[in-house]
Amino acid sequence: MIRRAGLIAADVRPIEPPVSSLINKLRQAFTGDDKSESGQVRSLLQQAERHSRVIELVPLLHTPQLQGRPLTATIEMLRQDDLVISQPMIGGRNYPLAKNEGFELVVTSPSGPRSGETKSLGRIKVPTAAGRTLYGYRIAIPASLEGADRRESRRHQFNERRAPVIEIYPLNREKPVRGKVLDISSTGVRILCEKCDLSHLVKQDAVLKIALPEPADDLVQVATLVRCSNVGRRGTQEIAAQFKQPVASLGALVSSMMRSGASSARRRSA
Repeated sequence: MIRRAGLIAADVRPIEPPVSSLINKLRQAFTGDDKSESGQVRSLLQQAERHSRVIELVPLLHTPQLQGRPLTATIEMLRQDDLVISQPMIGGRNYPLAKNEGFELVVTSPSGPRSGETKSLGRIKVPTAAGRTLYGYRIAIPASLEGADRRESRRHQFNERRAPVIEIYPLNREKPVRGKVLDISSTGVRILCEKCDLSHLVKQDAVLKIALPEPADDLVQVATLVRCSNVGRRGTQEIAAQFKQPVASLGALVSSMMRSGASSARRRSA
């Protein structure tokens, strides 16, 4: 019995006392020694706050007001559940944020720019050292901050009215179908098509073509149609396609697509 008890005792891992666990968490908070992803995010944001580094807020949705241009701000306070930032600015002017408006937060780090998705949580009063009160905003802490290589795989959304036109050429030689780009990343695209039914082409390949304004060449990619679902209006489908090869320099292409979509919108309204 004693030998058996000894074996059991040897196999049982010691339980860390709650006080020790609390001390470890406090040590991580003060030394920045938290190796988890959320800990690394907080560490980068703390550095930006400490050194008053300018951060960028790149809109996730293209709007006529911003046209994809980034806002700039500084981190006033990193709190447990959110970030407090100064009044965002663009072109030397304050820019008000709508609640739940989505952005890609870009912050400088020793290894280069890193970015993650955030959203506005509302306006807040920010006290200053001089005793004055300024207005700022609360924004969500990004779940992760990724480098430029992974940033390219983020999705870029388009306003439906200004969305660039895309043509789908099935490899079975059916007639091409025209649609609008809802969003795009370096690895795939989401398309809205009216008066079409491509359900029978799911899991099949097709050639996708997006016309871009000169001097840029049209974007032509072979992709697999991975999903096709009916949405809203009768005969309208949302199609998700995955590119066979990642799209390089997506940022520049998206800028061209925005110009293409804007010119198409002007032609329709003329």
